[in-house]
Amino acid sequence: MNSVIAGATWGQVGDDGEWRAKCTRPSVTRPEPALCNYLWHLEHALPGKPHKVQRDGLASCFTHAGAPGERMRPHYERLMASLLLPPHLQGSPQAKVTPTSRMRHDVQEAHTGAHRRV
Repeated sequence: MNSVIAGATWGQVGDDGEWRAKCTRPSVTRPEPALCNYLWHLEHALPGKPHKVQRDGLASCFTHAGAPGERMRPHYERLMASLLLPPHLQGSPQAKVTPTSRMRHDVQEAHTGAHRRV
């Protein structure tokens, strides 16, 4: 989720080479032409495959304390909370995801090739 927010947070690179957020809310739309999102910045500051692990690590902690996207943490928390089931459904039989018998049948046909036309 941090990487998603990093790709939707717009800022600028200062003279010191540090990227700083210039917006207060994540957005998939660039608010000003001069701004870049944090993922774009990482791609250009740490280019290529040799730096991928480092880029991924920085993006994955984007909203952590002391990170460039720290002020976006409330948006991270809200998005994470929206992925949870409502408290009244947590642990209930309705919360269990099980395939229906028809879905199981379709999967079995797909694996055995029984649905193929000759």
